[in-house]
Amino acid sequence: MKDAIIFDKLFPDLQAITQAFQKLRPEFASGLAQLLQNPAPPTLEALKDVSIIEPSKETWGVYLLALEVETKADRARLYTRTGI
Repeated sequence: MKDAIIFDKLFPDLQAITQAFQKLRPEFASGLAQLLQNPAPPTLEALKDVSIIEPSKETWGVYLLALEVETKADRARLYTRTGI
């Protein structure tokens, strides 16, 4: 919950996010930016198809951890985290 509060203060609206991206010029794995901009949520298969960027020692990144389920009664989980 603390992360959401910090995010809301740093990026109160879409304009703030857009300005940050224009200044930072982030690099996305091939296909990831398009996947995230799609109005429909991505499938696990689509997330698995995203290529991996080889990080350098000074790379800060956002990563996704997709957990598949064993039964159809359960729902898959997707966790988003950041790190160096």
